[in-house]
Amino acid sequence: MLDFMKPSKPRKNLVPEELIPNRYFQRKVGVFISLYLAYAGYYIIRADFKIASPYLIEQFGFTKTDIGGILAAYAIVYGFAKFFMGALCDKANSHYYITLGLVLSAVLNLSFAGTKSIPVFYALMLFMAVTQSMGGPAVSKILSAWFAKYERGTYMSIWNTSHNAGAALAAPIAITLGFALMGAGNIKAIFIVPTVVSLVLAVIVFVTGAENPQSVGLPTIEEYKPEASDVSAKDDYHTELTFFEIFKKYFLTNKYVWFLVLANGFVYMVRYGVSDWIPIYLSEGKGFTKEEAGYMFSFFELIAIPGTILIGFISDKLFKAKRVPLAIGCMALLIIAVFAYWQTADKTMIIVLIGLMGILVYGPQMLIAVLTLDMVPRFAIGALVGFVGLFGYVLGEMGASLVVGILSDTFGWGGVFVFIIVGTIIGLFCFVGLLKFENDELDKKKKIQDDQKADKNAPAKADSAKKAPAKSSTAKKAPVKKAPAKKK
Repeated sequence: MLDFMKPSKPRKNLVPEELIPNRYFQRKVGVFISLYLAYAGYYIIRADFKIASPYLIEQFGFTKTDIGGILAAYAIVYGFAKFFMGALCDKANSHYYITLGLVLSAVLNLSFAGTKSIPVFYALMLFMAVTQSMGGPAVSKILSAWFAKYERGTYMSIWNTSHNAGAALAAPIAITLGFALMGAGNIKAIFIVPTVVSLVLAVIVFVTGAENPQSVGLPTIEEYKPEASDVSAKDDYHTELTFFEIFKKYFLTNKYVWFLVLANGFVYMVRYGVSDWIPIYLSEGKGFTKEEAGYMFSFFELIAIPGTILIGFISDKLFKAKRVPLAIGCMALLIIAVFAYWQTADKTMIIVLIGLMGILVYGPQMLIAVLTLDMVPRFAIGALVGFVGLFGYVLGEMGASLVVGILSDTFGWGGVFVFIIVGTIIGLFCFVGLLKFENDELDKKKKIQDDQKADKNAPAKADSAKKAPAKSSTAKKAPVKKAPAKKK
């Protein structure tokens, strides 16, 4: 690991105790904003190629097969890269790591403006899949260090909307702003302007972010909020264990990790099985125009923003940081919504169901991200985020893209919806398998808190014992009655 990328060390000059509350609040806000802007920047870059694809076909002679092949290759490499780059994140300074990933992604994106070669586009997109995979694991690791368990649902749900915000801003930045600055139809503008915007965001991220509280002279979140302590709180932020030792100890033999990654895989399968095929399904089977069907795709994504935030807030406040029961409820409702979406022909009902499915898909996806923070020690969070993402993209996205197309051509849309509903049911049972994990975590947390209370009460009991009056040595002893002698 390069010296400047090594994990940060606790700062020797600590913040004075009276300034800690204000400084902690200011730093948390700055860190959260940096993470939100960083991932929005990642998505602005990620969406750029898709936005440019019609112009690549028109001006450079790309075919739809070329575009599809590049996107498929990107998805496969991204899934595997997220696993390995997540493990690397565990050995690095997470703050520098996420900033470097954004800068490298922007530089690669800029390189598109200088080529017309399809093989070069393939190569650049594959490299970008690697640099793009640096973002998610770093975000999860930093969030776990700055936010207590009972508030992670709310903050993770708000951060999760950075995906939607970045994707929504990509077209206005690339097309509207890019063409306004560099001329209408200028394909180079689609790559250059978003690159500049993302580099500006990278500077803001670097200045406002921080890896963990200790690196800026603040106490850990567990020391600052003892009531937030959980099992992973006593674990180090970094470890000397190798990647393979971590994988064997915390992943391979942990049945709950497998429940989690499979749940994520099936949630992604449902997400892409529904969202990617909305335009075709509605225009072919439900009487929507192509324009209306396109708007429904956007509606699916946009309605998820307030819905995901609401589910995160509910998981913190009403469910007291218990994520699994809420995820199970979402999956059960999702089964009903998907079935109704398949069967109904009423356009108004279809619009309602599309919005409902957007909430019920992105909700469990966000809850999985929060569960990932609680599943393993902090020094393994990056690797677990990557492992979970691997199943999401390879099993979920690729499975939905390939299988849905084949089923649609072979059995019609009925076969597609049976596939999606079965996937949702399997995902639900994966969450059921996580119930015991969450209950065990709560029991362990209660024991830790009881031990902390006992440690606090121990000095008080010792003091009271010292202050208690000692019994006088001259106190009159009660007479001892002798047993009467036996008569001979």
